[in-house]
Amino acid sequence: MDTYHSTSIGTPQMKWATQVACSTAQSASALTPGDLRALVIKLEARLVAQDDEIGVLQRLNGELWQEIRRLKGPQLPLEIFLLIVDAASEDKTALKTFSLVSPGWLSVARRHLFGKISLRGHDLVAASILSSPLCTLFPHVRTIDITAPSNYYDEGFDYFAIPGLSPPRVDTHRIDELLVHIPKFSALTTLGLYSMELADLDAVERALPASMKRRVRRLKIHSPEYISMRRIAAFVSTFEGLTTLECGEIFEYWREDVVAAFFVDDFAASMISPPATVRSLVLHAKGELESAVLEWFTQQHAGVIDSLVVQHSSSISGFKNFLTRFGPTLSNIELSFYEPEEAGLDTLFDKLQSLKSVSLTFGQFAFDQLAPSLFSRLPSSIEEITLNLMDVATHDQLRYRDRREAWSSVDSMLAQEQEEEKRFVALRRVSIFCAKGGGAMGMDSEEGARRRILRLLPKFAVAVGQEKEVQLVVGIV
Repeated sequence: MDTYHSTSIGTPQMKWATQVACSTAQSASALTPGDLRALVIKLEARLVAQDDEIGVLQRLNGELWQEIRRLKGPQLPLEIFLLIVDAASEDKTALKTFSLVSPGWLSVARRHLFGKISLRGHDLVAASILSSPLCTLFPHVRTIDITAPSNYYDEGFDYFAIPGLSPPRVDTHRIDELLVHIPKFSALTTLGLYSMELADLDAVERALPASMKRRVRRLKIHSPEYISMRRIAAFVSTFEGLTTLECGEIFEYWREDVVAAFFVDDFAASMISPPATVRSLVLHAKGELESAVLEWFTQQHAGVIDSLVVQHSSSISGFKNFLTRFGPTLSNIELSFYEPEEAGLDTLFDKLQSLKSVSLTFGQFAFDQLAPSLFSRLPSSIEEITLNLMDVATHDQLRYRDRREAWSSVDSMLAQEQEEEKRFVALRRVSIFCAKGGGAMGMDSEEGARRRILRLLPKFAVAVGQEKEVQLVVGIV
């Protein structure tokens, strides 16, 4: 007994319980239920006595106890703690500091630190880390962006593919050393594929188990190289739980081929349908891929689309067909206007009668040309308007009639001063973000931007002050 006592560790309660257990170990088989009950009562009494002793120590050493509590820090509710960590999600230094506090803080911090990772083919360091038996980041990763090695200057090898003469490279091992680890990412919900050739896309498809495809909610395909739209459609259709499809720039030497292949003989109608679960489309760059995706969904999608983000639109007719089909179900739309030829898009807003949120980005002088017409066509269901302005009119520029009339028209429509019935009965928030500098002095701070916007929208500013239901937010980016 003395030998055991000298090596045991833990609380006094545990030491005493261990002694009792050891002293009765040899006769345990002879214990009756009554004996066991007596032992339990004795242990409970001992625990109560220990609590009393702790209470006495707290009263006798109050200052020391308060200091211990101060060093331990406040006990925040879990919801508040998670909000604090979420607010620091972009601050990697703060997250690393959080992770050193305790095991509990570590698990929460790692969710943000490793929430998104980027992998590139032939990345030997990444492959080594993922292959290590000590790697524990897999359950924390929710987004993976995979970039295939460039065809041109990959590992010092100068290679240039001439369309029609030089076939694309087919060295599938370029990303296989990374893809072999894909099934380990059990929390994956977003997958990004960049600069993929056909061999790369085939390798990705082989690496993804069917169960993982069903968990992916957002799929991003940017800069595909020498891959037909039919192959892209077949790949996308295998993600049965997909809710958002995002497409970006197209490989420049592939553009003419995809146009010829896609728009001949009703090509879109002959392709497999996209997942019926897709409700959101994000199209980052204008061109053939954007047009092809819009046409594919217009003709083949069996579900509804409630959110559309288009950075540029190269096909007014294709966009019009899409909105004719899905306009009644759209609740959110984000559009960018940089060039004069995009002006025809304003007439398409007549089809968006259920729209709740709209975000409009205007290039230099585009606001003057398009904003009044766009605002006049916004439906009464609109709840939130976001404006991203590359150029904001200065006081001197208001002497130009187009600039002055554009801002005055938008101001009157937002203030709804001349309407018998309010147009924007559901409007709750107007957010205006100005480019830093904004082409003039006084736009280097949020306060400066707010003063400028209030001068440009004086009637709406007064209306916001009178009606607390509508909030005006001004910022700089």
